[in-house]
Amino acid sequence: YQSDRGIYTTGLQASLYGKVLDVDVKQTEDKSVVVDINGRVDLADVKAWSQQAALAFTTGETDFSAQIKVVAKGGRGGESEFTVKSDSVGIVIDLPAPYKKAAEQKHPFWLKLPIAKEKPLLRMGLEDTVELQLSLNAGTVESGLVLLDKAENTLHEKEFMVVVGAIDHFDYDQWQQVLQRYLEEDESMLAARRGQDNESVAAEKAGLSIKVRDLLLKDFSGFNQRYQNSKVNLQRWQDAWLLSVNNDSIRGELFIPNDMSAASPLIAKLQRLTLPENSVAEGMDSTDLDTIGQINLDADIQNLFILY
Repeated sequence: YQSDRGIYTTGLQASLYGKVLDVDVKQTEDKSVVVDINGRVDLADVKAWSQQAALAFTTGETDFSAQIKVVAKGGRGGESEFTVKSDSVGIVIDLPAPYKKAAEQKHPFWLKLPIAKEKPLLRMGLEDTVELQLSLNAGTVESGLVLLDKAENTLHEKEFMVVVGAIDHFDYDQWQQVLQRYLEEDESMLAARRGQDNESVAAEKAGLSIKVRDLLLKDFSGFNQRYQNSKVNLQRWQDAWLLSVNNDSIRGELFIPNDMSAASPLIAKLQRLTLPENSVAEGMDSTDLDTIGQINLDADIQNLFILY
């Protein structure tokens, strides 16, 4: 400490998961204390620490720079916060486009966390592509928000991880595999911790339920069909998923059970269904018939239209 410089350090180092960090501490004119940290991190370590299943789609390690800023009481240096920045070179993201990323690609990553609030909001994102928000309270996650592109409604819902925004292209088969992989990873993490603290694990499982709210799929492909500008809502309902879809061709709800057996059919309640002309005129080949034969479907369609 010096009267003209305040608190400061030179040549300070630390260790994070076995990797060396360079640390610099200084004090600004408004008496704020700033800690600059530069180092390298492996996402396998971040995944183990955070216990977030979404990180199962990321691998690799990258350089980062972080800063802890503690604003003096009554100071004018803004708010106390922890921030992280990285170009994410070295990180692989195994997701469908446009979120897929190769190790050599640069996708600026950022993270912001207020450190002097009772219920801080942790925010992180990749460029303007996707943002994750976690509302924290006493060290636990109360709610979460995944923001894809832009959305008008960014309100959090307690005990839910809500997905909002818009996706340019959505391939059902690809994203169904992503959801299944996420759920399996989440179950695996919970099982690994279950013997340590049953009550907290049960609470976490209820609090991290996935919910899709008014997500706009500009181009959707699936079930051998293609739709434009579909508004989608999705929510867990007991042992099934409740999916609602609204576009120019379909408006209604689907109840999709985990096990589509004879006791748990796929239930479709549609207010409107419009079929293209070729869906009737051309008939079906053996592959189509085999696929239909494998689906246990209970359908209720109020209005059916066939375009000629």
